Amino acid sequence: MLIERNRKKTLTMLVTVLSVLLVGLMALLAYYRVKNRATIELVEKIPGPKTIPVLGNLLDFGLHAERKHWHAHRKLLTPAFHFRILEQFVDVFNNNGNILLENLSKHVNGPDFEIKPYVQLCALDNISDGQVM
Repeated sequence: MLIERNRKKTLTMLVTVLSVLLVGLMALLAYYRVKNRATIELVEKIPGPKTIPVLGNLLDFGLHAERKHWHAHRKLLTPAFHFRILEQFVDVFNNNGNILLENLSKHVNGPDFEIKPYVQLCALDNISDGQVM
């Protein structure tokens, strides 16, 4: 009996807390919409797909991309990354990777440094050396 009463109390408290949170969230959303009404009206006038708060148009670019559009791009790109084609470039990747390691090894045990320029140069070397083959 005591355990059953405690369960009922716990469940009642949980429902109460969730109800208060939901009402508070709705009040916060209403306050936000009233406070930013002018901005929201301007944003809704922008042409294009409707956005979801916080996510924006993320779903349009990723999960809900038009299948034909995605399929056409995939058909164009897939052959370029087939393993048989990439096997031709293993030596180029290894050589440029070794150069990258030599350049990065100069910074070992040193202060922090920006790695982006080194990686960009390696990528450009891979692209340009791959074109020569």
